Amino acid sequence: MPPPDEGPPAWTTPRRRGKAAAVGLDSPDKAVPRQGQEGSARQLQVNVNYQDALGMMAQSYSIRPISAQTLENFLVVHPLMHTKRPFGSAISIQVMKANGRFLLLAVMDEILEQHSENICWDGTFSIADILIVKYKHSIKMKIQKEPVKVEGRARQLQAKVNDLRRVAALFIPLYKNSNGVLPVFLDKLKEDLEEATTGLVEKKWFMEYLTHHVAMMPTTGRRYFEIALISEYLGILRSIMLSKPSAYPNSWKTIVKSTKNGSITLLHDVYYHDNPCTAERPDKYESTVRGLIRFMRNVLEHGKRHALVSHNYELELYLAWMFPGFLPGLMRTLLQQGIMTKHLEDVWSAFKASKSDGWDPCSI
Repeated sequence: MPPPDEGPPAWTTPRRRGKAAAVGLDSPDKAVPRQGQEGSARQLQVNVNYQDALGMMAQSYSIRPISAQTLENFLVVHPLMHTKRPFGSAISIQVMKANGRFLLLAVMDEILEQHSENICWDGTFSIADILIVKYKHSIKMKIQKEPVKVEGRARQLQAKVNDLRRVAALFIPLYKNSNGVLPVFLDKLKEDLEEATTGLVEKKWFMEYLTHHVAMMPTTGRRYFEIALISEYLGILRSIMLSKPSAYPNSWKTIVKSTKNGSITLLHDVYYHDNPCTAERPDKYESTVRGLIRFMRNVLEHGKRHALVSHNYELELYLAWMFPGFLPGLMRTLLQQGIMTKHLEDVWSAFKASKSDGWDPCSI
């Protein structure tokens, strides 16, 4: 299979977009079970033998699990994150490995699937309660603790909030390096989980935002979204595009210009390429959302002219590291205002399908 930048990823094609994205472990070109094909959740007793557990699971799942192990044992042999140094520089950027992405996706899927059936734990589960069930092409996370019974809509919503906050408290720290640094965008996911409210969790757009948070999505999917957005939808998004990025109210250009004398001058060089910013010729980049997206697209598409790039993922990763608040905020706004599902359906569908991309080069 060719690397992602030699052609469009498989999940951007109509055939792939029509399929439900799974939390995959292997190549996206291999058969990935459709949602629901592996069955609904069934609790396993914590004190049973794992071989017996697999037999129990096989009765409930149409595809037999390969293994089941505690989260502690899973972490011993499956590192969740690693360090990337873009453009051969000394800059260290923390990135989730494929197993790290798939674990968080499985966690979110389990929590939300169980809450859809009014099953919850009200924030009382612990690391010791987590069982990782591995299939040929995917993993599932099971909480091996007796669910808490709650009555009434308000109480159910609060239990959902408590479970999401518990996810932040238990899982996000697992991704910190020795210096306490998290992979790109993960601090924003932590913030979004911790700040969830009963009013937010009953909104479909907010749950879509969490389950496809950019922190858990591959660089291939994020890059595709950023380029597609600026290429085709400027007119539709005019009201958003002409506003200033909320994460950078004092102008994103300050960040770009500060890289002039740094170890990586990529952003500065792309910004000033054919852009002298003289009185006779104004700056071609606005201080708006549109200006930043146009700049990011130029970095993604032409950055190889200005830096020693070994793979396209380095460009997207570096932008994510330099502008960590921009893409999550934009995604949230587009979903909250209904623009994503009303006007950007194809782009959004392709982005969501990318979560099963096991060939994302940044995660390998």
